Amino acid sequence: MKLFTATHFKFALLVAIVTMFVTATASAQNAKIQTSQLDALAAILVLVGGLNWGLVAVADFDLVAWICGGLEFGETNAASRVVYGLVGLAAVYGIGSLLTASRRSGMRAAPAGAR
Repeated sequence: MKLFTATHFKFALLVAIVTMFVTATASAQNAKIQTSQLDALAAILVLVGGLNWGLVAVADFDLVAWICGGLEFGETNAASRVVYGLVGLAAVYGIGSLLTASRRSGMRAAPAGAR
């Protein structure tokens, strides 16, 4: 008898992601940082994507594919494509947020080769 099945792992991972979202939102409110729930969700999705690619590099294991139906690396289904799409949209949103924040603060990117 297995004490910890794949379904348990998927549920625990979902709980961890929701907890990170709630904690990030609450921490930002406590620190009086101007963030929206969309900012927190985008950050969590980018972290999930980064962790997934880290696992691909280190362990040749695609966590998103596994969670979305036990697929092998490189295989996709509708659910995994939705997750990958959301991670990509979160990255684009993050780029836009960084550019907007840098314009507000007057920061300029250093030219290539500048020290």
